Amino acid sequence: MNEWAARKFWEDVRISKLSEGFGIRLDGKFAMTPGKNPLIVPHFSLAEKICVEFQDQGQKIDPTAMPFTRRTNTTIDRIGDTRGEIVNSLLNYGHTDLVSYRATSPSDLVKWQSDHWDPVITWLEKELTIRMKINHGIIPFDQESQTIDAFAVKIETLDNFSLCGFSELVPLLGSLVLSFAYLYGFGNKDQIWRLSRIDEEWQEKKWGEDEQAQQVAQSHYEDFLVACFFVDLSGKIKSD
Repeated sequence: MNEWAARKFWEDVRISKLSEGFGIRLDGKFAMTPGKNPLIVPHFSLAEKICVEFQDQGQKIDPTAMPFTRRTNTTIDRIGDTRGEIVNSLLNYGHTDLVSYRATSPSDLVKWQSDHWDPVITWLEKELTIRMKINHGIIPFDQESQTIDAFAVKIETLDNFSLCGFSELVPLLGSLVLSFAYLYGFGNKDQIWRLSRIDEEWQEKKWGEDEQAQQVAQSHYEDFLVACFFVDLSGKIKSD
């Protein structure tokens, strides 16, 4: 921890029910975001997470140990003003989606990818009427404009807190398709995470595990779980 890190200035942390949601009180005073906005959230479950993070701080504040608070601050201070930019950034993943780019060889990898990713592609078209093109090889290609537009319409329905989580979920998975598969209940957290790591799993079966890669993957998985929590704040969405 750097020597200049801010020191903890509170002893008592409490949740207060307000008309607009749940606020966090530090020694009786309402906590504020870095943007000087009241730290008020619409969900008690999120307020509990934030409260615990404040309670668990040592004498020097460690922001890295406050993942729920940091993302809440981002949601309150930034998401509302940058929704359009965030949505456009996420839509770019539709053209580079992990599950759309398939190997051409060896044959066992081709089958491995198909066995795991084809069901979610089929589900996406059947349940959400979104059709993804598949590319065998690494040459970039674009999805149809109606596919991207359909993704955009559904992303726009997310509230700011869920959009904050979704905006982290997509790059962590490398896939809009898998992110929607989680959002709409195709699979649970572990199932979706595994689908995002099919290539790595195949490589590990062939060549064995890489300890450093495993550590990086574990760190990403922890971020993934926090992102899922924020996505879940709106409740699991059902397809029409």
